[in-house]
Amino acid sequence: MKNNWVRLIAGVLVSVALVGAISLTGGMKKGSRTDGLLYEASGLHPDGQLLMVNGETVTCEEYLYWLAYDCEYLSTYVQDIDWSAELTSGITYGDYAQTDTLETVKLYSVVRAWAEEAGITLTDEDQEALDAQRLEYVTYYGGEEAYQRQLAIQGISEEAYDHIRETSYLYQRLQDAFCTEGSALYPDGWRSTLRTTSISPAAWCSYPPVTAQRTRPTAI
Repeated sequence: MKNNWVRLIAGVLVSVALVGAISLTGGMKKGSRTDGLLYEASGLHPDGQLLMVNGETVTCEEYLYWLAYDCEYLSTYVQDIDWSAELTSGITYGDYAQTDTLETVKLYSVVRAWAEEAGITLTDEDQEALDAQRLEYVTYYGGEEAYQRQLAIQGISEEAYDHIRETSYLYQRLQDAFCTEGSALYPDGWRSTLRTTSISPAAWCSYPPVTAQRTRPTAI
């Protein structure tokens, strides 16, 4: 099963044009970690800094985590998927996975940057929910050791994975404040921030929540 999963991810990374282009622009700062299937499939160090979005650093492990998510999702619906095959005119499955991954890490980075600027933090209730979610994952994988092994296999640190999980709660807190007329974050009071992104107020308020379902560790 491990080898199948490596081939799955390596298939879409066999020509890492997007990652390569970013690294050639100077955006990549090499890391040192060599653990996990994602490193085995891509050759990218999990702790390497891949790009910056709104002042937020996106590491290789975060990018590759979401790329793996997209690969697994697509392979669930397309049997024996060929990443070089066209999904639509001029766009291959591999292109789609890479583009969708980039949009996901951009969204998560924007959420974190906006939350920091606005002083939005996790509430006690959010932390309790995160703790309960972690316990659910530990139970799902059969114990603490199995959960840690799952993260290690994927090549994502628990710190990075927690960072991803926390973003879904920051998103909800930020969206609540941003879409509530009269709040300090209602668009009139935040025009400077809006000018730094292509996301409009109407689009922001209509975005579906960043959900915990998109952050369950991939089963191996």
